[in-house]
Amino acid sequence: MNFRQIKIYRPEQTNSTNSFASNLINEGKEKTEFVVITKRQDKGKGQNTNKWESEPDKNLTFSLAIFPEQFPPQKQFLISKAVSLSILEVLINEIMGVSIKWPNDIYIGDKKVAGILIENTIKGSVLSHSIIGIGLNVNQEIFISDAPNPVSLRMLTGKNYDTEVLFKLIMEKIEKRFTEIFNGSFINTDIEYEKSMYLIGKESRFLENGIEFSGVIEGVNDYGQLKINTGKLIRVFNFNEIKFII
Repeated sequence: MNFRQIKIYRPEQTNSTNSFASNLINEGKEKTEFVVITKRQDKGKGQNTNKWESEPDKNLTFSLAIFPEQFPPQKQFLISKAVSLSILEVLINEIMGVSIKWPNDIYIGDKKVAGILIENTIKGSVLSHSIIGIGLNVNQEIFISDAPNPVSLRMLTGKNYDTEVLFKLIMEKIEKRFTEIFNGSFINTDIEYEKSMYLIGKESRFLENGIEFSGVIEGVNDYGQLKINTGKLIRVFNFNEIKFII
């Protein structure tokens, strides 16, 4: 996969880069890889009904659309792993304590610095396309939403960052990792993802249907489900079936 000549849309403002990308595909305007990046996203999407807060001109908000029709749909969580690891790989050059909170939030310590929303479209037995939305808190210093634990690179390092430089670095990492997984090489991605998981191997607390329980994260299975050892058995969870107590 080669992103060096990828088409980039740069709307001055959009409600959501994922929605912008989805509209282009649904209208038949794009059938090969492209990017939508904006400095002002007013209604950014998070997981489910969550919103992504982003102060204009302060952060990195973009969506990458790909058409991996030869990639097995049952392996789609590898896309999430590859993107998460790409962002982590860029950030660890700036600061320590970076990890991936399952399934695809990027944490520094116990604070969320980036979120990823991947919308996969499967037609029949084919992964028709994936829209990968990335929001990275870069230079924003005040967050006014009710998100519990946001943080930005600037808040932690005191530095001001060029979002365009970060965008190019992340895209380079994604290109490399996508080339690996789309060529059938999964092992490194699987191993690195589990090694980089937030709270991996540590006794932690969770909520399931309002009931608290403790367990140790052991990793994920091939479908991206979280594996937790409760001491009595290893339980498997889909996203949104449990919450972390931080």
